Amino acid sequence: MTEQLTIDTLGPDVRTREILDCIAGSWTHERDREAICAAIIATADANGGMVSNNEVRRRIPSWVNSNVVGAVIAGLTRKGALVVVTHNISDDKRSGNAGRYQPVRRLVDRDGAR
Repeated sequence: MTEQLTIDTLGPDVRTREILDCIAGSWTHERDREAICAAIIATADANGGMVSNNEVRRRIPSWVNSNVVGAVIAGLTRKGALVVVTHNISDDKRSGNAGRYQPVRRLVDRDGAR
């Protein structure tokens, strides 16, 4: 019961998770997904395993569909490849999320993030 409460509290609702899975898993976004995963791994390598969305977004090529970024990160978190360890403040003005709290994760399954 505690595990279910944690998952529901920290993540999106079931319907939103299903939509994110469709976006992240679509073959049309395969190239985007590869670039996002490479940015996540590079960020983890540069920061002792820690992955901040602020730094990941700076490493993502401009041609990547920005709608896929959150879906991929959420999917990797649900898979257990990324684990939330703390929070920081978003500096992402483009999405309108600047100033909002966001999770900071640790990459714990490098192979699962590919």
